Amino acid sequence: ERADRHRFGWGAQAGVGHYLVAGQRVERAPGRPEDRRHARRDDAVVGAGDTISYSFDVENTGTLAVTSVAIVDGAATDLTCPGGTLAAGETVTCTGSHVLTQPEVDGGTLVNTAYATAEVYNGTVQSNTSSVTTDIPQSSSLSLVKSVDAATFDSVGQVLTYTLQLTNGGNVTLDNVQITDSAPGAG
Repeated sequence: ERADRHRFGWGAQAGVGHYLVAGQRVERAPGRPEDRRHARRDDAVVGAGDTISYSFDVENTGTLAVTSVAIVDGAATDLTCPGGTLAAGETVTCTGSHVLTQPEVDGGTLVNTAYATAEVYNGTVQSNTSSVTTDIPQSSSLSLVKSVDAATFDSVGQVLTYTLQLTNGGNVTLDNVQITDSAPGAG
């Protein structure tokens, strides 16, 4: 788990500010195979469909109470913040999550930008934005299994059919993948 601390200000109104702590935790996607012989990729490798969980600790560093604290984040979903009043000096923790897509994994990093809003006596206040970067380790791995349709052959000219199964065991998209077979008659 990683946490980065960012300072925000609500602007000149009411002198209210907050800190955002964006804690990140990546969780394995539900239903991902546990049996490594049949897994698409190693369970320790982050991939598309995995979830990054974010937590945002919002501290009221001003002198006035605020209400309706919320996080605005273009990437995270399921954003929740405790309701009620946030008095001066108090902190609330908001949460959200983001499901990784294959293009994000292929890119190797995810930059998440968010800001907080709250209500004060004369309207809504908004903080400046802050970003946190999640590095997505990339792993490329290919495995090839070659099989033949007959265990033995009994005559000259008998046709043997080979099956080649290539598996991408990594978490990144592979392009221009080719198989070279040195067997006689192989293309």
